Amino acid sequence: MGQRAVCQDYLEQQRHRRGRHARKIKSVGWEILLSVKLDMEEKLRQLEKHIPGSVSLSSGGCNLCKLCSRKDGHPCRQPDKMRYSLDAFGFDLTAITKDMFDIDILWCKERLLDYFTLIHGILTKEEMPDDLWGRLGVKISPLTHHYRELAQDDNI
Repeated sequence: MGQRAVCQDYLEQQRHRRGRHARKIKSVGWEILLSVKLDMEEKLRQLEKHIPGSVSLSSGGCNLCKLCSRKDGHPCRQPDKMRYSLDAFGFDLTAITKDMFDIDILWCKERLLDYFTLIHGILTKEEMPDDLWGRLGVKISPLTHHYRELAQDDNI
C-alpha cells in the first residue's frame, strides 16, 4: 500500500471519528436542553394556574411525546400541556436575545457549549407580582427584571 493510500485511509478515519463525535455532542447537548425545557414548561403551566387567562409560550417545538400524533393528522395526545413556540409566532429569538440582553444563542456543533439559552414567555393582561415568581421557584434574571423596568418607564 502506497503512502498516498495510507494518508487517504487515515483522513477517512478522522472524518468518520469527527462525525461520530459531533453526533454524540449534539445528542448530549439535546438531552441537557430538553430536560431544562420540559421543567421550565411545567413551571410556566403552574404559573398559568395563578394568572387567569394567561398562556405560556415555549422555546422551540413541542417535545412532550416521542412520536407526535399531529404529524399524522391526528389530534394532539396532550392538548392540556402542549404550548406553541415563540418562533411559531414569528419571534426572531436570536435577534431578541442579542438586541435586548446582549446574549448570543449558541448551537452544539463540535463541542458542548459554555451555556444554553432557552426562551419561554407568558402572555397575560395582568401585572405579575415579583413574589409570584419566587413562590413558584422561578428566578427572574437581573436582565429580564431590568428590561421590564425600562419598558414601564418608556410605556412600552
